[in-house]
Amino acid sequence: MNIPNNRLNQIRKKLDQLLTYDVDECSQLDLGITKHQFKLEPPLREEEVLAFEEQWGISLPTDYRAFITSVGSSGAGPYYGLLSLSQATLHLNCDDDATYKKVLGALFPLSDKIYQYKKYDDWLVEVGGENWHERRFTPESWDPYQGTIAICHQGCTYFTVLVLNGPYRGAIWNIDEAHEPPVKSTYSGFLDYYEGWVDLMLAKEEELWYGYPRTETLKKQNPNDNQSGN
Repeated sequence: MNIPNNRLNQIRKKLDQLLTYDVDECSQLDLGITKHQFKLEPPLREEEVLAFEEQWGISLPTDYRAFITSVGSSGAGPYYGLLSLSQATLHLNCDDDATYKKVLGALFPLSDKIYQYKKYDDWLVEVGGENWHERRFTPESWDPYQGTIAICHQGCTYFTVLVLNGPYRGAIWNIDEAHEPPVKSTYSGFLDYYEGWVDLMLAKEEELWYGYPRTETLKKQNPNDNQSGN
């Protein structure tokens, strides 16, 4: 997939507009605005990205890779901002680099469906089998979020992750380290996800739980209401 330069330039121009906004006035729109102030850290050099990919034996999705090497590497972004590559494994809990490499390179196990929360481990049994917990701490090093990198921290135990491999390569998912069921983002890929956030900021619109389907947004707002959509 080739990323047109005009798409990246369009995002750059929108970010330039955001830099003219009053940060204090916009601070209520998202969690990290006061910190990043709509600024991105400089893009990474090609050799830096190659070194990261070689270190972990992975290949970054094309649109994300194009963004971090030509627009910005971290900073302005949804929730607490766009994470750097050095923070890409914050959502995983591995003991050493060898295990991280194995988990990052493993096949992403989730499917394009809505996972249900009936009891704590229902969806985990569905994805990882009855012995999913034991599998996490054996040489198999299975993880429900394997094959992903973290791109945003949503606060508490929630992260936005980017899929590295399999049929959903390039897709955005919302996950919880405490194992609330994962939710696929409403955006098809990184650039759509990122530019969607920029557009909301330009319009000075606040959207709680950005990138979640509407029913999930309502569930987050009303955690005691089991009837989603009400």
